[in-house]
Amino acid sequence: MGVRHSHLDNAGYGIDQKAAKKPMDAETMVDEIIKEDNSRGVFNSLVGCLFARGVYSDENIIDSLGAVGIVKTREDLQELGRRIFEEKYKFKVQEGFDLSSLRVPKRFYETASALGKVTPEMVEEMLRLYQKKRGWS
Repeated sequence: MGVRHSHLDNAGYGIDQKAAKKPMDAETMVDEIIKEDNSRGVFNSLVGCLFARGVYSDENIIDSLGAVGIVKTREDLQELGRRIFEEKYKFKVQEGFDLSSLRVPKRFYETASALGKVTPEMVEEMLRLYQKKRGWS
């Protein structure tokens, strides 16, 4: 689903770390992934260092932009992030990516994660929820 080349696309591993402390259902995890997808687009557009991403809260970004005369609200940033993600994903599809042809290797389901084994059913459910929440058919 990611629009970038690496695990830093949406920090899904960070969501897993949070879920290890406080379990999340599939829908909550998908909501968190979408939030990360969108905020990462804004953050990358600001050319921030991903190692320091925790420093850049919405409030800090809004204040910093305001200091140079760019007035944005939290809602503006969320909408901007959504649009950035959608444009990047459109390009990915334009260049040949087809989610329906994606196949998760069998090995993925054989190795336990910090949260236990991932099942094909869980992946399918999360993909279905993700597409629904993104408004994709």
